[in-house]
Amino acid sequence: MKLIDEWRTAWKFLSVQANVLGGAMASAYATFYPQLKDTISPSAMGYLTGAVFALGVIGRVISQQPKEPDESKAEVHP
Repeated sequence: MKLIDEWRTAWKFLSVQANVLGGAMASAYATFYPQLKDTISPSAMGYLTGAVFALGVIGRVISQQPKEPDESKAEVHP
């Protein structure tokens, strides 16, 4: 198994953050009091959690490298 080059900064990636949030949402919902579960339906929670995990997939395939500054637009000070 080979890790990605940026594994030490993986916690900054949208894909990692979204997956942690999705897992936390699903775990938290399972521990809600019945009265609180009545306010958020299981199907709504499923859609919310699914959307967060979809963001994780999108975050995995888009570049998350910082943009290089455009030197042509940089101010020149004499």
